[in-house]
Amino acid sequence: MRKTDRFSKERAKSSLSLKVKLFAVMLGGLLIAGGVFFGVYSVGKFLVWRHYESMSAEQMREQNQGYVDDLQKYININRLYIKDVDRISEWKVGKHVELVFYQDRDLIYLDEKATGGNFEDFLSEDDKRKYDETLQSILDGNMDAYPVSFVDGTLLVTIVDEGENFLNSLVFVIAILLAIIVLTTIMLVYFGYVTKRIRRLAFTVKTVEEGDINRPIEDAGHDEIGKLASDVNSMRNSVIDNMSKEREAWEANAGLITAMSHDIRTPLTVMLGYLELMELQNTDAANGEYLEACRQNALKLKKLSDDMFSYFLVFGKRDVELDSQEVDAGVIINHMLEEHCVLLSEMGYNINCSFEADRARVKIDTVYFNRVVDNVFSNVGKYADSKERVEVRTFVESGELVISISNYIAEDTSGAESNRIGMKTCVKIMEQFGGSFTSHRLDDTFVSEIKLPIV
Repeated sequence: MRKTDRFSKERAKSSLSLKVKLFAVMLGGLLIAGGVFFGVYSVGKFLVWRHYESMSAEQMREQNQGYVDDLQKYININRLYIKDVDRISEWKVGKHVELVFYQDRDLIYLDEKATGGNFEDFLSEDDKRKYDETLQSILDGNMDAYPVSFVDGTLLVTIVDEGENFLNSLVFVIAILLAIIVLTTIMLVYFGYVTKRIRRLAFTVKTVEEGDINRPIEDAGHDEIGKLASDVNSMRNSVIDNMSKEREAWEANAGLITAMSHDIRTPLTVMLGYLELMELQNTDAANGEYLEACRQNALKLKKLSDDMFSYFLVFGKRDVELDSQEVDAGVIINHMLEEHCVLLSEMGYNINCSFEADRARVKIDTVYFNRVVDNVFSNVGKYADSKERVEVRTFVESGELVISISNYIAEDTSGAESNRIGMKTCVKIMEQFGGSFTSHRLDDTFVSEIKLPIV
């Protein structure tokens, strides 16, 4: 069993699902938020209580007298009558107090309700109980009563401070909000952590997709995300293994095909040479036919060998490994071109050669470059008009060695077979040399250009 598979199984045994983790985080967040709520509420309530407990009776009277003075000012400005006592609720806006108005032991106003003296008809049981308690406190001297003058008379008012209740409610609301903020922060931090892991995993996968296959995909989490990262990493390792095996197989095939092509081409070339010598020395017509048949079959074998190499080079997924070396173009390349020019001349073509790059040096693999030259001159032999001149030139232009072969196209080329594999082979080989190969038609002329960077 591979190490990654064993690691995945060990991780699966000790993993916790995201659902369990989310539940644990929510539970922990609720406990922390609850602690914050009770802590803030308790401390706040204690501070409110201590504040009011620290106030002396004299301070309370001064505070209440301030409310009464402000109330009297409001009544005077609005010229209120006793029957308008219910408008006192407008004055109470923003003040956390409760007012009790009475006249001769008759309740006139309580908790924003005007009674008109017949409070039994207007008050609920709670209001009656509250009124009894308040009135009893007043009678017992526990609460101060202040005279307030209306346009048509005077009422006594007792101020009941509700500030403590209001502050306790405010502390409760603040404690609730802080608890919610703490819980929300905890959940956002957790979700941010999970999202960051997902983004990091997605970024790594995208990097691998763009070609960095050797970059490991790592995630230390023991949950679904960590398991996904482990599975993707295992898949990446499998892809690497498959690519390695494919590369080894391709390299083996490349070596086999290259060796076969070379091994077949060499004896065929020798055989063709011997057959040409035998034809020159032969005087028997019957033997001449056999020799010609042998030569044609040898040429077919040579062509099949070249086609096999060309198909492999063009349709293979990888570039062949070239043994490029720096050479003198005036010696090596000119010699290759001269040989092919001689062969075309023997076939009856009018060749005009012009070599103007004797001192240029280029970096090539001579075996593969010779295949490019073979393909170009093979096409000249197939498609060129033998009655017209074939121009072969070499020159230097813009830091490149340029080999130009141009010829007039024969009127009848129907017998020439072409799948353009040879041209594609030339393009691919020249790209690996850092150069280029182009072929195009200009009216009735066909021009091929080979360009190599000068070193």
